[in-house]
Amino acid sequence: KIGSDIINLIVKHVVDFCLEKTTLLTKSDGSSTWNSGGEFTLQELVNKLQLLKVDFSRLKAECGGLQTLLRNHHAIFRVEKGKVKLRIPGTYVAKVKNPKIKSRNCWFFENHPDGCYLDEETCTWIHPKSS
Repeated sequence: KIGSDIINLIVKHVVDFCLEKTTLLTKSDGSSTWNSGGEFTLQELVNKLQLLKVDFSRLKAECGGLQTLLRNHHAIFRVEKGKVKLRIPGTYVAKVKNPKIKSRNCWFFENHPDGCYLDEETCTWIHPKSS
């Protein structure tokens, strides 16, 4: 099985690529701006990742390839018609009857340079308190 360290590295690189382009939105609470980043084709992302020497052979064999990996991270990415961009938090609608809302920490709150687009009340994920 492909290691979570490799998956996390690919996710980080794709997020970084998206954030190289700037598309500013005003945060939902109006306090500041939030960079929703740019959009890339899957092929553009493959090319960029290959320049960083990412080995796709194991990824393809073990988890279906880059598109599947990004779709599995649907809380972070939006993958449509062969294009990938960052999902704006709060725009994901779970396809199950009882979604696990507020069951995990908000990826954007913890990892995006601008934090989460939404405030803690509105976001469907947990915004941990800083200690």
